Amino acid sequence: MNRPKPTAPRRPSAAKPSGHPPPGDFIALGSKSGGESKAPAVLLKPASTGTPADRKRETSTALPSSSGLSSLAKRPKLSTTPPVSALGRLAEVAAVDKRAISPSIKEPSVIPIEAILLDDIEAAESEGNDDRIEGLLCGAVKQLKQNRAKPDITLYLSLMFLAKIKPNVFATEGIIEALCSLLRRDASINFKAKGNSLVSVLACNLLMAAYEEDENWPEIFVKVYIEDSLGERIWVDSSHCKNFVDNIQTAFGTKMPPKSMLLQADAGRTGGGDLSAGSSPHPSTPDEDDSQTELLIAEEKLSPEDDGQVMPRYEELAESVEDYVLDVLRDQLNRRQPMDNVSRNLLRLLTATCGFKEARLMAVQRLEMWLQNPKLNRPAQDLLMSMCMNCNTHGTDDMEVISILIKIRLKPKVLLNHYMLCVRSVLCTVRPTQTLTQNTNPFEFLCSMISPQLLYVTPPPPDPHPHPRELLNAHKDNLGTMVKLVIFNELSNARNPNNMQVLHTLLQHSPEQAPKFLAMVFQDLLTNKDDYLRASRALLREIIKQTKHEINFQSFCLGLMQERKETTYTEMEFKERFVIQVTDLLTVSMMLGITAQVKEAGIAWDKGEKKNLEVLRSFQNQIAAIQRDAVWWLHTVVPSISKVGAKDYVHW
Repeated sequence: MNRPKPTAPRRPSAAKPSGHPPPGDFIALGSKSGGESKAPAVLLKPASTGTPADRKRETSTALPSSSGLSSLAKRPKLSTTPPVSALGRLAEVAAVDKRAISPSIKEPSVIPIEAILLDDIEAAESEGNDDRIEGLLCGAVKQLKQNRAKPDITLYLSLMFLAKIKPNVFATEGIIEALCSLLRRDASINFKAKGNSLVSVLACNLLMAAYEEDENWPEIFVKVYIEDSLGERIWVDSSHCKNFVDNIQTAFGTKMPPKSMLLQADAGRTGGGDLSAGSSPHPSTPDEDDSQTELLIAEEKLSPEDDGQVMPRYEELAESVEDYVLDVLRDQLNRRQPMDNVSRNLLRLLTATCGFKEARLMAVQRLEMWLQNPKLNRPAQDLLMSMCMNCNTHGTDDMEVISILIKIRLKPKVLLNHYMLCVRSVLCTVRPTQTLTQNTNPFEFLCSMISPQLLYVTPPPPDPHPHPRELLNAHKDNLGTMVKLVIFNELSNARNPNNMQVLHTLLQHSPEQAPKFLAMVFQDLLTNKDDYLRASRALLREIIKQTKHEINFQSFCLGLMQERKETTYTEMEFKERFVIQVTDLLTVSMMLGITAQVKEAGIAWDKGEKKNLEVLRSFQNQIAAIQRDAVWWLHTVVPSISKVGAKDYVHW
């Protein structure tokens, strides 16, 4: 049963002691005999006899060490070379480093890279040959255009250095045309491939350096901006081109919302287009990415700071720029395509051009549909915010914009909250010294930038010398027409279900002024030939109910009693009816001021319990103030409206 063990051939003891062969990465140190160099050759040879299992096992142990031993056989003798580490050449590198550090040995000097472009421009400048300089720069731009994917680093840095020391050389007409060609999409690039932003970033900063001190910029900057805004937005959204882009946007006169209020993910102004819009990333190698990163780091040192000089650049070309922008927007919006098949970039362009009243009017007509589209939801909300913040004229266009905004119906709570935020932004103007902090109420901050002439119920005569403070603080004009439009929409057949929420927002925003404008609207209703008393009473009850009594009753009643000088009031037919109906609304208002807390306090007072007296006293003071104002109204205003006998006074 016991199988005889296979006998292995005996090895001579003089050649090598018995044991496992050393691994390939192990090097024996110490004195060696001359014949030891031949030992690895003997150890590599497997035994020719034995079972297949033994033969297979021996083969598996011999193969891993073969590479190490073969490299050991090729290595020179240890006695004549410096010590070698486990990685083979670390000791040699260390020895070289020691020789380099030695003070007796001079370190090799760095060979500078030749900047041929700078030398040629310097030579041409010394000769006074401006055409030669322009030709050299145009040739450099052409070379960059041909190698957009991986521009020449030396050429790139040379242009940056030249813009730093001599920015005026880029301000010629030919060079501007050449640099603007870098800002346009290259037709030779695959449509689905996303262009490289490196060359475009360089062109933007070269142009910014050349025109930073110039107040009048060429119109071609606006054209390439519009083209890239509707396209891939390679440099329009780049943080490295922010200062250049902000100066171009001064041509539109748009007051942009704070970045914290914009919902569209800008990703910190990344240097590429909108991936969600359908563009694909540009295929680039790691080497290209590394070189682009290095160049962008150098670009940050050249480009102006984020808070660089931003000033109006197109005051002389304002009309031509507006005509061009509006023509582009009309062409984009009037194309024969499904209404919901609109690019997000078009909405972003509309957001940036809301400074033009016609652009606002074109956008607001499609805004409700864009807000309901999930694909366009975020840019549409930003467009709504920008539109509300830029309604700053007293023309019919902005009146139409506000009227359409009031009719927008939104069901999702997120959209409705954003809509209310934008409604607040239409009401008033932000003071220049106010800034948004963590403790600042965003509703108060977004009282947007509206001039005083907008949305006034009764337009005042124009002031030939308006004071700047009046232009900033006259938000009541916007508030008046907002209240009027909401009430008229509430009484119409196409009633917006969000009317009461909008009105509640207005009353919260201006607790003193909003009730007065609401009273003026009720006065307008009572001057109609048709009797609106019953509808007015029902509407007043609904307003008090929906706003949860958050209305200043004293201000509302005082507004009802104000004398109006308009022709509609001085020549109205039913003056006596008007006085009687105002009296009726005053009585209803005083009764509607009784809240549940006041009622409980009154019942407790009748029972002899003295609790919640502050609520009861506050209500009594409110009624007393309204009655005091009513006596003034009957004594001063009513006689100028209608002749009332003594008996009627006693009856009232």
